[in-house]
Amino acid sequence: MVNSTYNSSTDLWYMYFQIKTGGYPTLIEMYGIRSIIALFALIFNLSLVYVTLIKKSLHTFCQILIALESFFGIFLNLNYFVSFVLALIGQPFIKFVPCFWIQILSIITGNNAQMTMVLIGFDRLFAINLPIWYKNRNTKVYTLLVVAILILYASYQLFLYLNVLADTDGEILVTCSSYDISRGSWSVIMYFNGITLSSTLMITYILIWILVFLRKNLGGNAVSTSNRRIIKSLLIIIIVNMIGVFINNILKQFYNFVAVDVVTKNFITFINSHLSIVAYSSNAPVLYFVSEKYRAAFNDCFPLLAYLNGSTSHSKQNWSDNNYPSNCC
Repeated sequence: MVNSTYNSSTDLWYMYFQIKTGGYPTLIEMYGIRSIIALFALIFNLSLVYVTLIKKSLHTFCQILIALESFFGIFLNLNYFVSFVLALIGQPFIKFVPCFWIQILSIITGNNAQMTMVLIGFDRLFAINLPIWYKNRNTKVYTLLVVAILILYASYQLFLYLNVLADTDGEILVTCSSYDISRGSWSVIMYFNGITLSSTLMITYILIWILVFLRKNLGGNAVSTSNRRIIKSLLIIIIVNMIGVFINNILKQFYNFVAVDVVTKNFITFINSHLSIVAYSSNAPVLYFVSEKYRAAFNDCFPLLAYLNGSTSHSKQNWSDNNYPSNCC
């Protein structure tokens, strides 16, 4: 641990709420609203994991990856309640070290959620561009490769964050949001990783989009029955990822190189955290409204949804789509 003297009176973010009238109630309101959004996100992610586990029709490799991403997102959702609970009990600022250990699991799983997004993109790309290979691939080796990538990436992230812990004054007071843990020179690497993964995801989905259009224009029938759903889902995924993840990481990286008032920076980061919540919990609502297969599965598991939508749980759908390895929706 770095040996340095931390003076809270020079911490502008901490002092802002010490001096501001009604400072702590403001934090309760801020983090309370975010916690409500995180609660809905948590419900979305839990529901998708549950539906995937229950419904055998959603057990393709791609669909399992989607559920895994939502599973990782559950831990990320939970970390947003920490700041609210601390503010609620009158201790909105705690020391960095306990905050680090509170947040580290959710941060690692959250980063793995982003990596899983990329792996889903690659899986879809292989299925559409190399359908014969994809159908005949060694599933066990393919699965082990994905698991190995996720374990290695989680280990790499843990290495980075342990270095942050070693280089950061443990007396620093933070509101214990996940972004409070990424600091110092190591955060440059962290945000670069996030930008790289987000860019890779968008490029991959754009390539899939182009391939789908090319096959349609050339008269190919390999994925024609699922073209429309794939295009819709990809468009939504690209937009959500760009707003909630890519731009967020760009801004955080920008703060590493340009001096910005800490209060302004923290408020902007706080606002952007809401977009990240949406990005990491969008699978369930997107798939429900775009995919007939997922909508039928959700309606079967949660009859109230079918009632609210004025439809039966057994919605009509073209089950022949299952014959196409590209169909992940």
